[in-house]
Amino acid sequence: MQVTKTGGLEARESKDGKWLYFSRPPYNLTGRGGRSSIWRKPLEGGAETLVLDNETERLWTLADEYLYFVDVEAEPHATLNRLDLATGKITRMGELEKDPHLLNGRAGLSLSPDGQWIIYPQVDERILRIMLVENFHW
Repeated sequence: MQVTKTGGLEARESKDGKWLYFSRPPYNLTGRGGRSSIWRKPLEGGAETLVLDNETERLWTLADEYLYFVDVEAEPHATLNRLDLATGKITRMGELEKDPHLLNGRAGLSLSPDGQWIIYPQVDERILRIMLVENFHW
């Protein structure tokens, strides 16, 4: 059964079971212009509403009454943030050490069940090399 009407990617259900949160894919996945964003809709049915209009590059998760996300557009480095879903207040939790743009769309922000640890993918190096094969014969 189709749940979203205008595209969707990576869905997560709220702890109380009332809401479905999902990201709307960026233009390179849907063919339309724009950037990714996070939306929600009532699980009982109803309109989709915008929750977060920050480019997260698929690095977000839900935990209790909070949405954790990486703001990849923050300067000078991407930041880890927490959005209070009840108040709409965003709290900056810290800066990321490496540029998440190297992730090329790989997702995966997770919070431990006790809320003490958060994990995300990080690319430490990307190296392209030109190699020579000696004594190559057809």
